[in-house]
Amino acid sequence: MRKLSQHDLIIQHLVNHSHLTNFEAIGLYRIFNLKGRVTELRGCTSAPERFNKHPVFVETEMRTDGTGKKYARYSLRTSEKESVRKNFPDLFPAEKAAA
Repeated sequence: MRKLSQHDLIIQHLVNHSHLTNFEAIGLYRIFNLKGRVTELRGCTSAPERFNKHPVFVETEMRTDGTGKKYARYSLRTSEKESVRKNFPDLFPAEKAAA
């Protein structure tokens, strides 16, 4: 099995969990530029071709923590999760085997 890219890790996380913040991305996956990777997933820049072919519609919600610092929280709509599973089946092998 190939090593998962940062894009792959983000997609898997957003499908399997409700959201992802920059702090979580650094702690869980050592992804230091989450905003850049999300922009690439949206097909807005020079992303790997499969994301230009099937852009992922990631929503951004700006929030404020207890100290007043602002941060972005990225998520997928429930309807988008099904589309992502269909367009990137290699990222969800357990579901593929069950089908």
